[in-house]
Amino acid sequence: MAVPDYDIDVPDDASDEEAAAIAAAVSAHIARLEAEAAASEDGEATWDA
Repeated sequence: MAVPDYDIDVPDDASDEEAAAIAAAVSAHIARLEAEAAASEDGEATWDA
């Protein structure tokens, strides 16, 4: 499965630490959704987990 590239926009006034935390949280969420999609039979995420 190809890994898509994502751009994560953060507020202009966010500190570097806040921006890193936002990006990490969004990336973790995307990784979880991709893992669920890969694990399902038909490639679609299962939302009842």
